[in-house]
Amino acid sequence: MKDIKVRNLDSINMMRGLAILMVISVHTVQQIQGSFILRSIGLYGMMGVQMFFVISAFTLCYSMDNKPNQTISIFYLKRYLRIAPVYYLGILMYLFIDILSRYFGFINKTGYDYSLLNILVNISFLNGLYIPANNNIVPGGWSIGTEMIFYLVFPALFWIFNKFIAIKNHLILLPLIILLVSILIHFSIRTIDSNFSNNQTFYYYNIFNQIPVFSIGISLYYLYKNDILKKIRLSHAVVLFIFFTLLSTTMLFIGSEKLTFFDVLVPFSSGLSFAFVFVLLQYHIKFKSEILSNLGIYSFSAYIIHFIFAVYLSSYLVKKLNFIQDSNLMFIVLLFTSSCITFFAAKFMYEHLETKFNKISIRIVKQFSDKNKDGLKNKKID
Repeated sequence: MKDIKVRNLDSINMMRGLAILMVISVHTVQQIQGSFILRSIGLYGMMGVQMFFVISAFTLCYSMDNKPNQTISIFYLKRYLRIAPVYYLGILMYLFIDILSRYFGFINKTGYDYSLLNILVNISFLNGLYIPANNNIVPGGWSIGTEMIFYLVFPALFWIFNKFIAIKNHLILLPLIILLVSILIHFSIRTIDSNFSNNQTFYYYNIFNQIPVFSIGISLYYLYKNDILKKIRLSHAVVLFIFFTLLSTTMLFIGSEKLTFFDVLVPFSSGLSFAFVFVLLQYHIKFKSEILSNLGIYSFSAYIIHFIFAVYLSSYLVKKLNFIQDSNLMFIVLLFTSSCITFFAAKFMYEHLETKFNKISIRIVKQFSDKNKDGLKNKKID
């Protein structure tokens, strides 16, 4: 088996860049009254979050595999320090925006519930488990809550997948088994919760619904590590990408009212399509975009702040640019504008916030790790 450290993974940052562009597009298209095709393309951007989930699981495996002696406590500490500073800044930013909207009318009211309880639940990253705070503080914050719960269970999942790595077929079967378990949980919730229809958005966002998507990312990593993915031909990768994209798109627009287990099947099928995006970018498409890769590097900051530009700024521009009658042109203008501003704002946040906190977190992790080592030495002496 080849040393995975020496391999080039520029495709990961490009996928992150594509994912944040998809997320920006869905929030931009919601500000205009466009054609069905335009809105369909834009709304499919909501699946950008699932691309982030696939990438996240893949990179966590990559990191864990290259640091076999890392303790679980160090893993949790690093994940918290990676997410918390930018997310907490997001809480403050959107709280400030909400105050402006409520008392000064600078923008339309956000409609979010910035109660003390909801803020505290988000600070503790438990919003993935609490309906009122799930997506009610930082726009898109539901995915951060879901991701943090995934971090909690990841070491166990990583151990399970490692146990089955010798049997290659299991790397394909395990996500399907997890999908089946997710469907059973979904069915149980439908049966138990009489208020399911009102809480359906929360159940869609929930970790039990998204864990099959993360499992795709874990399997993708092992298939990559074992040089199985490189055997997939270009034509096969393209066909499978198109198939799963059309499948998830069709299910998305059939809707939850007509499709049983819609909430589970749509994210899973889109996750499969993104697995083949990775295959295409990693092995077959020679095109490399520095801008897209850089956007991928800044993608976490971009995810937190993009709502300000894709929603608030775009809704303002729609009124000011009312001379643009063509909805397609309007969408292009809004998407380009919000994407560019998001890029530079995220770049600033990355360079002046993320990188500085990353350096601080490295020192904290080192101190914590040294204390653990000292503790172990003392125990041996005792």
